[in-house]
Amino acid sequence: MAAAPSQLPLWHDRVRGLPNPIARSSLFTVGNQNEPRNFYREHRTIQTLAGWVLTVRGEELRQDDEDVFLQLIHLARCRPLGEAVSFTAYSFLKELGWKRSVEGYNRLKASFDRLQFTSIRLSSDASGADGFYLYQGALLRKFTGKSASGDEPKAKWTVWLEPEIIKLFGPSTYTQVWWEQRLRLRSALAKYLHSYFSTHEAPYPLKVETLKGLTGSRAARLTDFRKALRVALQQLVNEGFLDNWTIDGSDIVHVTRSTKGKASKVLPTA
Repeated sequence: MAAAPSQLPLWHDRVRGLPNPIARSSLFTVGNQNEPRNFYREHRTIQTLAGWVLTVRGEELRQDDEDVFLQLIHLARCRPLGEAVSFTAYSFLKELGWKRSVEGYNRLKASFDRLQFTSIRLSSDASGADGFYLYQGALLRKFTGKSASGDEPKAKWTVWLEPEIIKLFGPSTYTQVWWEQRLRLRSALAKYLHSYFSTHEAPYPLKVETLKGLTGSRAARLTDFRKALRVALQQLVNEGFLDNWTIDGSDIVHVTRSTKGKASKVLPTA
């Protein structure tokens, strides 16, 4: 029997790898930064597309946490999983496009805390009944930070990921997301849709109500979500990620991806 791989795929530096079951779920929500985050004391099943069961325990994760997770995974791909990955807070904040300041440092540490103390369980519909999980654990095993000078943004950080996270990055179970394109999107909803539609070369139609559930939106009315959705979809067209979009009379969303937005088709994997 061949040994299980111990290192993530070596995708191009201009993209970030994201497991499809996570991108197609409400794990990273579009919650407003002015709203308090939900906290789940027990594992709670969250919305995903058919085929997967995902439960989560801990503090609500949002699109800023997805940015951090994507960058952590990107750095970790160059080393065997389970080994330490080190970087400066300054370089990490720069990659995220966040303020290189104490404010940015504190924001980053808070995200690390959430990723470490949030537990997920992911299984297929079929295997979940048997208690078998494709992945069970935290998105970040542990981290340390040290600053000898007191200049926190330039502090050196070291993180460790669970080796089992490799199971989420099979050849057909993860997506390459255009990084610069994602960072230019200021709307959390646009970021979510960018990740979600990246997992489909030809996205199939989806009800507005289904998308609302997948995004974890707290919009009180479907009308309010639909209005925000139209704005976010147009942002993706303006960015060149989508060619066009429509919401038909049955309230179903149709989108056409631009060939320029298909990172896995145009970039080498080195």
